[in-house]
Amino acid sequence: MAVGGLFAASFLGSRAAHGVFMGPEQKREELFMEHEDLLTQPVRNSTTGRFDGKDHPYVEVNLEPYNYKDGDEKLLLEYYPVAGPGPHPVMITLPMLGGISFVERGFARHFSEKGMPVIIMSIPKGYRDAIKDSLRNIRHEEDLSRLSDAFNDVQRKSMLGVMRTVDWIGARRELDASRIGALGISLGAIILSSIMGVYAEKNYIKAGACILGGGNIHHIIAHSKEPGIKRDRKALLEAIGRDQDWLEKRLEGAFHWDPIHHAHNINGENMLLIVAKGDTYVPTETGLQLAEAIGNSRVQMVGSITRFLPIIDGHLAAYFKKGKIHRETFEFFSDKLRA
Repeated sequence: MAVGGLFAASFLGSRAAHGVFMGPEQKREELFMEHEDLLTQPVRNSTTGRFDGKDHPYVEVNLEPYNYKDGDEKLLLEYYPVAGPGPHPVMITLPMLGGISFVERGFARHFSEKGMPVIIMSIPKGYRDAIKDSLRNIRHEEDLSRLSDAFNDVQRKSMLGVMRTVDWIGARRELDASRIGALGISLGAIILSSIMGVYAEKNYIKAGACILGGGNIHHIIAHSKEPGIKRDRKALLEAIGRDQDWLEKRLEGAFHWDPIHHAHNINGENMLLIVAKGDTYVPTETGLQLAEAIGNSRVQMVGSITRFLPIIDGHLAAYFKKGKIHRETFEFFSDKLRA
């Protein structure tokens, strides 16, 4: 949806140029223990009234600590409350690589105006910049592990951020922690589909909608035509004398939290995947591969407008279908989060 909305890539190294890393199941248990430790830390928060670009009111919430192992970080939430005592079902929204924008706020307005509160969870800029810089600064094959390390760190922190948001919801009387839905866009969609698989047994999130996401991260990175990735990948491959197919094989199996690894845990009846035709940023086939790996999930294909505006990639063109996507996702969550 926005240029750079892709690096929808939760890149975690399970195998790198040097060294052996823990597998997905071991990493999952490690993450659970880290979350349990985090629960011992008090949830402190400060709130400020704000207005988005359409003068729609929301509450800015700063939670701390975000992740106690990484210092005194704050987790920024944009909370769109609704009238009435509740408890209401609630939707968590995970943004694109570019951060919170008019795209995520458009969903928040649509849902909250129809009576469902929304929380947009930010991914701190420093984390997002680490993803971008990791590919941009690699010029030697042996340094590819830095790419895995960067995505591993960002993905772990993002997943813990979602769990911290879930904890905060549980402390709010007007919100029903037993009816939490989540929606992710591009980067947010990949993070969400990973969470739905990793935390499936915990059942914190009852239903999820992944918009323009996908699985098989190694394929996304090796073949995405998102301008920034394409440019940085070209420089990397020219520097080491390799091609895209080599890079795909080199990265295969290198990401602990690739949604494909955990898709078998997901109850497909509680998942909606919206995949864009003609998407070359997060290639269309990776979204369909994720849907197949989950099984029994609802897949909504968004038509391309490239025959009218061939310069616009399907990933971006999906924005022109926002009205339909808003309606589809709201109907899905209204059904899945009913009391």
